[in-house]
Amino acid sequence: MSLFSPITNFFRELSDTLSLFSGKNASLRRLVFYSESDIYYQYYEDVIASISSESDLEICYITSDPEDSIFKRNIPRLKTFYINNLLPFAMIYFDSAAFVMTMPDLGNFHIKRSINEVNYIYAFHAIGSTHLMSKKGAFDHYDTILCIGTYHPEEIRAAEKKYGTKAKTLIECGYPRLDKIYRDHEKLEAEKSGCDAQTKKILIAPTWSPGNILDSCIFEIVDSLAADKNFCVAIRPHPEYKKRFPHRVKAIGEKIKDFPQFSLELDMLSEKSLHEADVLITDWSAISFEYALGTGRPVLFIDTPMRVDNPDYAELGIEPVEFSARKNLGIALPPEKAGEIGETVGKLIAGRLEFRSKIEEYRKTLVYNFGSSAAIAARVIIDAAQKGVRSIAG
Repeated sequence: MSLFSPITNFFRELSDTLSLFSGKNASLRRLVFYSESDIYYQYYEDVIASISSESDLEICYITSDPEDSIFKRNIPRLKTFYINNLLPFAMIYFDSAAFVMTMPDLGNFHIKRSINEVNYIYAFHAIGSTHLMSKKGAFDHYDTILCIGTYHPEEIRAAEKKYGTKAKTLIECGYPRLDKIYRDHEKLEAEKSGCDAQTKKILIAPTWSPGNILDSCIFEIVDSLAADKNFCVAIRPHPEYKKRFPHRVKAIGEKIKDFPQFSLELDMLSEKSLHEADVLITDWSAISFEYALGTGRPVLFIDTPMRVDNPDYAELGIEPVEFSARKNLGIALPPEKAGEIGETVGKLIAGRLEFRSKIEEYRKTLVYNFGSSAAIAARVIIDAAQKGVRSIAG
């Protein structure tokens, strides 16, 4: 990175901020999408495409990532702005009709609601319960929430009642990201590359919370899987893990360098290994839902210490969906049995047809509008942008 990059980026975002709030862009500000970094476009992609095809609305896309690939995309009537350090100040003055975000905790920290009447719409970027993997009150300041499944309204309404927070408009939406994974997988399922076509492929993709797989038992897992030359294994650290613990990622690379069937995957935008894997090994990462529900293939969970962002989650008396998922998406092992993983993976692959049937049935009960969620989200956002008023809580 150039020595002058921070200065260059500051003037870049200053210019973009002034441009966005100029009179010529008043209509553009009516509908805004905000992305924290490059990886979040994947959660908006199909929704934005549907908005573009079903309306003539202009779309303002704000990113805090100066290298965001959105700048290279050609999307009809979408204009992108880079705003990062100035975002807390800019947010106060937005006069948008609809403002879509994947970032929880709006209003709780440095990113506040506008002084103007804005319909803030929350789009989930992972399947999971609202009261376990998010801080208490993480969604209190949103107006509209695009719910993935029936558990979301149950949890949110229970929290509103218990803590006396405002009622939000809850939309039976679904999860566009999952729909896209499923469509892509249907097209790519027969393709094999990177390893011999007969080799069974495994993806290891844990979360980054303390005690995760990469911190607790990755070397034992590598030794167990390396004993079977028919396994081709990709290890994919979480983006936050890669950013915070580069020395640990380097140590994993050193561990696997003598095993040609292992690879370290550091491209966070690539979905190749997700589609090719016969089995996913993870801990508490939400990738388990995307992988299993999108590909119909089983998950091997390692019971590392559970990630809990809300220590008071039990106050609602509702079991988080992360708990029930483990028995519906695959099987679980304690970390001390990491040496048995090779054998367990073999059993999962042998029983994959049975797991596929079970996973498909679970998907029916877990997510709304499977296959059509992007169109539903787009319609809600279009209506909000065209009305220009906050939705009435339902």
